[in-house]
Amino acid sequence: MIDAQPRRLILLASTGLAVATAVAGIGPLSDPDAWWNLRAGQYLLATGRFDGPDPWSRFSSHDFVLTEWLGSVVAARAYDLAGPPALVWLRTLGAVVVVAVLLLTCREIAPVPTAVSGALVGLVGLSGSLAERPQTLGLALYAVSLLGWRHAALRSRAATWWMVPLTWVAAASHGYWILGIAVGLATTAGLALDDRSRDRLGHNALVLVASVAAAGLTPVGPRLLTMPFKVHGAAAGLVGEWDRASLDHPLVLISLGTIAAVCLLWVRTGTSWWQASHLALALAFTATYSRLTAPAMLLAAPLLAESLNRLLNPSRKGVDKPDPWERKAFAVAAMAVLLLGAALAPSTARDLRHTPTALAATLAAIPAGTVVFNDYNVSSWMLYHDPDLQLVIDSRLEVFSDDWVKAYSNALSAGPGWQDFVGSTDASEAVLRSDRPLVARLVNQGWLEVAAADGYLVLRKPG
Repeated sequence: MIDAQPRRLILLASTGLAVATAVAGIGPLSDPDAWWNLRAGQYLLATGRFDGPDPWSRFSSHDFVLTEWLGSVVAARAYDLAGPPALVWLRTLGAVVVVAVLLLTCREIAPVPTAVSGALVGLVGLSGSLAERPQTLGLALYAVSLLGWRHAALRSRAATWWMVPLTWVAAASHGYWILGIAVGLATTAGLALDDRSRDRLGHNALVLVASVAAAGLTPVGPRLLTMPFKVHGAAAGLVGEWDRASLDHPLVLISLGTIAAVCLLWVRTGTSWWQASHLALALAFTATYSRLTAPAMLLAAPLLAESLNRLLNPSRKGVDKPDPWERKAFAVAAMAVLLLGAALAPSTARDLRHTPTALAATLAAIPAGTVVFNDYNVSSWMLYHDPDLQLVIDSRLEVFSDDWVKAYSNALSAGPGWQDFVGSTDASEAVLRSDRPLVARLVNQGWLEVAAADGYLVLRKPG
């Protein structure tokens, strides 16, 4: 076994990881999509409805199905108690949980220095997905699922049944639940190639089947099983995080660099089929959508820590278990981040990024029921802060038809037929980013500029 790490090294490692987690988790409210999730949570608490005819938009074509209800309800309850600072602190809590689970995963197969190094690399790659909405909760539950599958593979044990209720909670939180199933499939397939016990493989398959069944037993019902695949085509084109992976995206480059580093290390150290399946899955995530770089890094970071440890300590078998002092050091570091997040939340929550808060008074003066041709990027914020206005589109793209989304996107670009679409909405106000081609066309049609702030304009139809 490897000797226990010096306390000074542990203290330095825990402090460094705490600082990195605080930087990633504490900050202004920067995710505009948080607001519609907040309204959804309040709607569920008030009505008890998980689905049904859309209650908010007359332009929707499909029923509203609240799939991410658990995180939305938690956020709504917290917001009712403490307001915007609660969202900042919940994001900080999510960051601490994700990093803690990632560290535990790395620590199983590497000593403190290498484990913390792997966790830091993983944190850098996933930091862009730590937001004040249910996605962070989904990412944390996915990390726990990954830890469970790795734990079973490393110890040549069958997957444990606690993954079934975990999948139910994950499915009630975010679409990332399906990624946990993908990890289970990849692990089981890799173990089969490693010639593990057929009984164990059969047990793993039963756990996976039961987990999928559990996801279909949330209040949303079996249709939840297909919801992760609903955003595509024109709808995906409006959502930045659904952009196809590109080499000009820094987080994609970090993920690909980590995967490449693991491959190079494996040339020297070798690996197993189940670990290779995890790396292949990480590559598949990275190459698909930019939003999947975070789950990819949670897969790749432990593989990097383990291969580094095997390269640096080729003659040593096993890894020393954390002693009580090490556990206390990292626990204190986590508590320090949470306390700092709580202390800074009131001040950081006053800073709303990517949101035209200076237009709030102007929007509040618009008569109730007015149709507003809104920019997609502010739809979530307006959906919460201006609930009496009728928005042409909002962040819940799944409730709108593909034809409507395509026509809306075409109008934003002032494409052929944009006048017909804008006219069909009966919009008499518009809230648009100032650089949208549609703005110039509306001004040429006589629309008047009422207010401008934060890169957005409020326009009013003449007459």
